[in-house]
Amino acid sequence: MTVSIYDALGMLPTGEQGHRLDDAELARYLQATIGKDAEKQRNARHALRDELYRDGGDEHMSTVIGDVFEDATVKEKRRRMIPHAKFSNCLKRIVGEMSMVYAEPARRTVGGSDANQAAYRALIESMSLDEQLGVVNEMLNLHRALIVGPRIRLDLDGNPEMVLDVATPATVRAVTLPHDRTCVVAWVVRVDMPLIRNPWGALPAWALWTEHETMYLNDRFVPIDGTRIEHGIGMNRWVPLSYAAVAVPGFWPGHEGEDLVSARVTEWLADILMIKETKSNTRQPIISGDTTTMARAQAADSETPIEAPEGVSVSTVDMGTDPDMFIKASDHILERAGNNYGLSMAALKHQGVQSAEAREIMLAPVRERRGKQAKIFRRFEARLAKVMAAVAARYAPALAFDPVDWRIDFGEIRVALSKRERLDLYEIEKRLHLTNPVAFLMSENPDITAEQATDDLATNVEISTSLEIMARPLQAVSGALGGNAARADGAPMNAAEATSSPVETDDLSWVEEVVNAA
Repeated sequence: MTVSIYDALGMLPTGEQGHRLDDAELARYLQATIGKDAEKQRNARHALRDELYRDGGDEHMSTVIGDVFEDATVKEKRRRMIPHAKFSNCLKRIVGEMSMVYAEPARRTVGGSDANQAAYRALIESMSLDEQLGVVNEMLNLHRALIVGPRIRLDLDGNPEMVLDVATPATVRAVTLPHDRTCVVAWVVRVDMPLIRNPWGALPAWALWTEHETMYLNDRFVPIDGTRIEHGIGMNRWVPLSYAAVAVPGFWPGHEGEDLVSARVTEWLADILMIKETKSNTRQPIISGDTTTMARAQAADSETPIEAPEGVSVSTVDMGTDPDMFIKASDHILERAGNNYGLSMAALKHQGVQSAEAREIMLAPVRERRGKQAKIFRRFEARLAKVMAAVAARYAPALAFDPVDWRIDFGEIRVALSKRERLDLYEIEKRLHLTNPVAFLMSENPDITAEQATDDLATNVEISTSLEIMARPLQAVSGALGGNAARADGAPMNAAEATSSPVETDDLSWVEEVVNAA
């Protein structure tokens, strides 16, 4: 049984039900809790993370340059380099290296009947669930906490389909109980709804979701009349996901992850200075003497000499700064930020190594972190499967399934091996009955099915058998078949044939007979 937020917030600290809130009281509570400046600042911080991850943040970088430099001309010259210094994004690189839970597709199963499993498989395939959860994995490593919610929408033909909404801390605020700040009773998510025909008279700015109801709020967190609906799902469609092992007051993990933002901004600044100094790293000509008779507007280029009259001397002075110092600073930032998350410089630079064993050792911290993340995502997906089933049953029965006995097997990351190393490993595993030719072909080509791999193997065996039969006459001539192997016509040798070799006689008429028989 679910409880309305009006009743939940009216509950007394003793656990007894108090006075039910009205719309005005709910609005005042939301304004006093999630409407504070601290919440706005948190949204802004995480919005910046989203921008930097997607190679944006030019305006923020312009502000940084304005803060660290004094001279207006210097500021202007460096701001011109902002869009040209985006070639290295350490924040995106580190987040990508950490987000390996869904590097290989996961295998999900539900109990019940085969039809139930087929319905579940069809739903997750239509949603491209592995690909979407790969993005969720990246967003979790970027923001340290977020919420994910399945939703039913109608396509252009009116057919229902399930989609997955991902809301980061840039657009979400958590409503907690007044006497227990670790208990979240509602999620308030920013919405962008430019309605042409507005049936409510007020423009929705936030959507509030609880386990019992949903409603729209205006920009002052006041419920909009006519928008409250008891959704009947039986649970909140938003599933929280966080690295916190225990409940955190207010849910959000503070400033975790700001080290990546700092690294990205500092690296960007170093790259801006590097480009600027690379451009300016030239020798400036200095002309001294009487230049009244010297030709004007001459190009001081390394390929074009300067003409100077007698008595005028031309010298040069180095006006640039070695850009190598900025390159080293950028690498230092990348290395130190990566070390915070167990990533070595070799892993971040994808440095080549001599053997698969060395690669395994280099990526050991990444695999260890992936194992820890897999535990979190296993619990999260178990909850997500129940919510998906409830949402489908409520809004799209044709997509419904039963999440009973839900299980997941995360795909393991494959080590990058050479063709020879993969074949050697396959031979060992086949000898130990750990694999088979069909599984090996599917690992080599993930785009084929088991049926296609079996057909390919059958074709290979058929061709190899034909070639073997075609080669028997030649093998018989050379004696390569041996005593008891077979005759060239495919029939087994008898005892007399097995003890004699035709090539030991001078009569070669048997060759023509064998060839004709073959």
